[in-house]
Amino acid sequence: DLNPRPHPLDRALEAARRAVDLAPSNHLAQQALAVALFFRKETASCLAACERALELNPLDGSNEAIFITWFAGDYTRGCDLIRWGMELNPHHPRWYGAVLAMDEYRRKNYRAAVDAAVKANALDLFWTHWLLAAAYGQLGETQTARKSLDDLFALREDFERSGRALMEKWFRPDLIEHFVEGLSTAGLKLPPAI
Repeated sequence: DLNPRPHPLDRALEAARRAVDLAPSNHLAQQALAVALFFRKETASCLAACERALELNPLDGSNEAIFITWFAGDYTRGCDLIRWGMELNPHHPRWYGAVLAMDEYRRKNYRAAVDAAVKANALDLFWTHWLLAAAYGQLGETQTARKSLDDLFALREDFERSGRALMEKWFRPDLIEHFVEGLSTAGLKLPPAI
């Protein structure tokens, strides 16, 4: 959306493949390929590129393949990799914990999702607030859910209009609808899927 030139995903994939061709043993090239494939929704190829990136540099706790694996739908492996990345680097990005909180939500462990989101302490990320709003909504804690929505709108005032499109970039359809259900219970009305 930010790039005015046509076909940005095609160009990204072409550039990533060129990087892999030029440096087949470079894990960063494989990460770039995994990311391009992820956003093109080419899941099997994305996961293969993630595994190759991890294989090439098994001690990189900040490897994008760690979280892309989860977002691509290999949730168990993704969580294992995120936890491993957190162990490798005690100063890991706080959003690693936010992804673990999303996994608790995905598994319908709403209280655990809240606890994991609070523990992650990534309050500067609007994702944290949408997760908290959805989880509190699922728990029936509407007042706290509304407070989380207010915090979400403070960081992303257009979320009611753009939230579904944003989720569609990152999440699988079943998880999107699960989030939408929780957010609706919290009082947020997102536009229907197209």
